[in-house]
Amino acid sequence: MNLSNNHISKIENLPHNLKELSLTNNHIDEIEVLRSAHLSLIALGLSYNQIKNSDLVSICKNFPNLFYLDVSFNQLDDFRNCISWVESLEKLKMLYVQGNPIGLCAQAREILKQRMPELRILDGSAAFTEIEINDRKKFMKKMLRLQQAAPHSFAQQAGNMKYAGKEPIEILDNVKFELQFRLFQNAKGVYVNADNCSAVSAENPLNLDEVPLENKSQMYWLQFQDHKGEWRTT
Repeated sequence: MNLSNNHISKIENLPHNLKELSLTNNHIDEIEVLRSAHLSLIALGLSYNQIKNSDLVSICKNFPNLFYLDVSFNQLDDFRNCISWVESLEKLKMLYVQGNPIGLCAQAREILKQRMPELRILDGSAAFTEIEINDRKKFMKKMLRLQQAAPHSFAQQAGNMKYAGKEPIEILDNVKFELQFRLFQNAKGVYVNADNCSAVSAENPLNLDEVPLENKSQMYWLQFQDHKGEWRTT
């Protein structure tokens, strides 16, 4: 069922046998937990709405059998909470979360891959390279041989199977990025002081009227490091 590009603000009264639902580009800003889980739905598209962290919790509770979930370009900003709930979707193979504030979390993509090794597609591209897939297969075969030959040693290392023997990547709660911009040519009467810019001292506030014209521009830009560790400029 495709109900994209409407003015829908709430998900309700879904047919019990519904398998696919697209609600892209609506005004959904609240999702309530259903009285009983909707087990038939396997594909849900909710990009370009106003989905918040609490709504993602409801999604995971309401639709536990999702194979495909698109919550890109929404308002998800608690990476630690979001990933803990998305992990509970055991049948999920295709996940789209780009365009959310959680994407600013350091190594967000790598953390998702590590926590959800069964993913096939992540944000529109293959979640794992062929090399990564083969490495994981080799590790799993190694653990199977260990389980058969030395059950006690296997039990001690079983907790690392999800991470393919690697250390879990730490989720950092703070986001750090760098701003670089040029001043507008028509910026007048604006002061930059120690309260709003750490690079300016209290004794020497900056009056933008005094900035030479050649140091101003009609454009400004933001430079930041994305979840892949690559620098982006907007």
